[in-house]
Amino acid sequence: MQIKVIFYHLILVFNAGVTYGFIYLSKELEEENIHLRKKVKALTQYEDASKLLTKQEFKERSSLIKKAMERRGEEGYEIYFHLKQQGIYAQYAVFYTLTNLALETFRNQYDLVGKWDDSSFVILLQNTDKEGMEIALNRYLSKVDEKLEMNQEELMIEMEVIAPEKEGVNIA
Repeated sequence: MQIKVIFYHLILVFNAGVTYGFIYLSKELEEENIHLRKKVKALTQYEDASKLLTKQEFKERSSLIKKAMERRGEEGYEIYFHLKQQGIYAQYAVFYTLTNLALETFRNQYDLVGKWDDSSFVILLQNTDKEGMEIALNRYLSKVDEKLEMNQEELMIEMEVIAPEKEGVNIA
């Protein structure tokens, strides 16, 4: 009978050890899972390997910036670039070049560049007036002309003014 009780006791201790090991490993996996989720969330803010923001991330960041600009009474511009349809590979290469030039040209820490869809991207220029926007846009377009030989019809540009509303005057 004693041997039977010792045997049951050994099985109980073995089961307790295995259970403790599984719980310890599952806790480590849970912590690693949390770490990897944070990493994935940080990586999904950007498109591919570039620093181009996704549409959702661009919307989130731009809404915060727009509210801050409104509070400070600053003017800014949202500029949409639409690339006309071309061959798949040509369009990808041209789009990649255009977005990389935009990332190089516009201020990294202040201006946002985001992918809107497969053939268009958007830039948010904050704390700049019309003259500053034109200078930045001309600088960008001159770099585009240097790198790519594009017709003006291939790249459509739309602008949206972000201006504070002053008392009695509505700036559009």
